[in-house]
Amino acid sequence: MMTDTTPELAQYQSDHDILIELRTEMRLLRDTIKETFAGNASKLEDHEIRLRFIERWMWLAIGALAFLEFVLTLLSNAGFKF
Repeated sequence: MMTDTTPELAQYQSDHDILIELRTEMRLLRDTIKETFAGNASKLEDHEIRLRFIERWMWLAIGALAFLEFVLTLLSNAGFKF
């Protein structure tokens, strides 16, 4: 009959304790990774919104400059001097 002081039982208890610690650490690590990805997704979305806003105004400015060049070219060809 086995008693509580046998080396096998002590090794089993030690392995079991290590397994519980590993499971706890893995849960904490998993939660940390989820929080990190959630935060990064939010930041990325904010940057995309800013870039779309800037890009919209950039294209508007390019269009306005092209239109201005067109008008000035027409006026220049019509004999107006600036």
